[in-house]
Amino acid sequence: MVDYLKVVAPYFGSELVSPEAMFRMQELTQRLPPFSITIVECRLGKDRPQVDLSFCVPQSSLNLPEEFLIHPEWQFLRHCHNEWVYPTGFLHQSLQEIWLEFDFNCFSLEIPIPCIVCLLNPLIVRDYYLVKETTIRLHQKPVSLERQSNLEHFLKSIMEGASIWFLGAMQSRPNKSMKVTVAGITPSRLLDYLSKVGWNYATDSLDRLARTLESFVDEIRLLHFEVSDTILPQIGFECYLKGSPQSNPRWQLFLDYLVETGLCTPGKLKALLAWPGFSQKADRPDLWPESLTGADLLLGYKGLSVFKRNITHIKIVYRVGSPLEAKAYLAFEHCWLDVGEVRQ
Repeated sequence: MVDYLKVVAPYFGSELVSPEAMFRMQELTQRLPPFSITIVECRLGKDRPQVDLSFCVPQSSLNLPEEFLIHPEWQFLRHCHNEWVYPTGFLHQSLQEIWLEFDFNCFSLEIPIPCIVCLLNPLIVRDYYLVKETTIRLHQKPVSLERQSNLEHFLKSIMEGASIWFLGAMQSRPNKSMKVTVAGITPSRLLDYLSKVGWNYATDSLDRLARTLESFVDEIRLLHFEVSDTILPQIGFECYLKGSPQSNPRWQLFLDYLVETGLCTPGKLKALLAWPGFSQKADRPDLWPESLTGADLLLGYKGLSVFKRNITHIKIVYRVGSPLEAKAYLAFEHCWLDVGEVRQ
């Protein structure tokens, strides 16, 4: 994976990814196999250098380092992956994607522990019993009765008019919480849902934030909750805008708002706008991964081998009693473009 990272590393900019953060990313990716899609999570505020990495796991063989597999969390990941790959496995039916999310502040590089974040099959996102069973299977160990009751109440309440799209087993975090990502809750309905699920915190500033964000972006697509023995006092708003910053003027308006409110520094704004684009071998042949050479030669002039770079979304994190935080999700993936379409 480190060979893929080298291709796109020059486009991050030191404002978004500090030299120290880049070193940690290189150390981790040097020990991992290549993944087709990678997301780099960057904090946009001042003095917030932390970055996290997420990888989309292939639904095929997963070649993991042997030293990782002595650890119970990695053994559990292999178990989940095997059940997902096996055609008659429950997770094969219930999951569409599995992602590994590495929070760099939660582990040492000796044995990095990932969180397991899963995109549910669209056919089950409104089926409470299948979502509940999937949630149970994504716990490495049996959950306490208190947590199980809290999760069941949360899932049942939130699914009355909304749907669960992602479930995350946050294994690297001290409380081993479950991340639940919800679609279908508009800002106008947010307070009603919080009341249903047992949110016991003040909501005035949260309501204002949701309505302000709605005025700037094309869609607030997903809300993130974390559930352990209680519902943790934080919510993440995934903010989406169509197209790229170069093609949609709403990007600039939204990012300017983040700078004006102190959620993004001007330097990080500049680096963010420079990220989207394509990287190809002709740009830096010295950085091109040798593992791609055979397939590139096989396709010849029929396909253009590139790494696509884009911003998937901006997340605004609300934590009770803490300042707001903005995060940008920078994705890159290797693909072959049809030369005919590129020329058109």
